[in-house]
Amino acid sequence: MAAGRTPGAAPDGGDVPPSVRHLLVDAAARTLGDLDAALVPAGLQRVRAFAPRRRATAGAAPLWRALLDDAGFRHAVAVAWSREHDPAPGAPQPSGAGDAVEPPDAAPCRTDDETTPAPDVTGSAGETAGAPGTPAAVREAAAGAFLLRPDGWETAVERARALDEELSSERSARAETTRLRRERDQLAARVDELRTALREAAARADAATAEV
Repeated sequence: MAAGRTPGAAPDGGDVPPSVRHLLVDAAARTLGDLDAALVPAGLQRVRAFAPRRRATAGAAPLWRALLDDAGFRHAVAVAWSREHDPAPGAPQPSGAGDAVEPPDAAPCRTDDETTPAPDVTGSAGETAGAPGTPAAVREAAAGAFLLRPDGWETAVERARALDEELSSERSARAETTRLRRERDQLAARVDELRTALREAAARADAATAEV
């Protein structure tokens, strides 16, 4: 969790890793297409008019901003997410997950007294993406936690961020290893060329000496 943040407060967008943000924006784009026109936030009216495949790309910035700033829209996306991912019994769900989405003004607000178990990123939240604990599962758990806001949800987001940083470091290390091996092979080839040239020069010198 970012320093100085009040538990349950709206997150800074920079705290959510790009991989999780991508999942959230995709979910928001799908939800926007199914949302009643009267419930669409003003900033997303134009995005809703986009073709379905364009919403998550051309409308990524306003969709993400709405997820951060509009509790009603985030609630609608959370309801749709819960239906799509079929959470296990007892898993945190948004109020009204089984009912029609309410207007933003009527969306329930989470209070400090409402506590639910922290999401387990190795649990059922990521089963649709692969075995528990895989990167895909961790990212889906983080996306679900961001939307559903159980107590301690920031931990799941932080875990996904740390995982992405670790994977990025590993990719960088592999790329650097590949680069060094390529340079080594190039240097070895150059050494072989120089040795061949040296042998040929020595042979010519020997031949010239023999003719004298």
